[in-house]
Amino acid sequence: MRPQVDYRKYRIWFTLLLVVQLGGFLIASLAYNGRFNLLTDPFSRLGASETPEGLANRSSMAIFIIDMVITAILFGCVAAVFARDKKIPYRGVRVLFSIIAGLGACIATFPNNYFLVQHQVGAGFLVGSFWLLAILFIVDASKVLQKRASILLHLLLQSTVLTYAYTFLVHAPSRDIVQKFAVIGLALSIELSLSALSRESVTVSGLAAAEKLDNGETGH
Repeated sequence: MRPQVDYRKYRIWFTLLLVVQLGGFLIASLAYNGRFNLLTDPFSRLGASETPEGLANRSSMAIFIIDMVITAILFGCVAAVFARDKKIPYRGVRVLFSIIAGLGACIATFPNNYFLVQHQVGAGFLVGSFWLLAILFIVDASKVLQKRASILLHLLLQSTVLTYAYTFLVHAPSRDIVQKFAVIGLALSIELSLSALSRESVTVSGLAAAEKLDNGETGH
């Protein structure tokens, strides 16, 4: 069944979201007042006002906050795009999760060395909403992909994100490393599902244009 929704705009918005989010982390890590390991150190440390060694971390914290604010604004735009798209399935749910993600990004700006609970709640809203929106995109993509491909996308998403959620809850020593795999799994599942949906959208647009052309020629 071909989708009636043009997913190309969603691919642009979510690619932009991922680039902004991850690019901001990378820039903040370069501005970090000390050695920051992208694999073993948690991203939340970038937004702390001080390093674990007690050094001021103003530059990295400022970049982290700006990154989160831009992410919140982008999710607000995404919520508006979802709200206007009457053809997309579960429109209300997508709008709600986009708003929650934006709210979570704002709350996550609280430095975790002073406001740990607030920061974790905000990050949870952000990542959780990202995860739920990714599930919905995979469900959409399952209509145009082979069953095996859609199952693999679900495995990619769930095996990484849920593993991180578990390691976070039990305070496992490996949780900060697992966090990076969760981010990769989340980003890839969104990009791959939207890539498949966008290709199908191009096909549908081409067929619609051909039908209009045929109808026009017939009218002559």
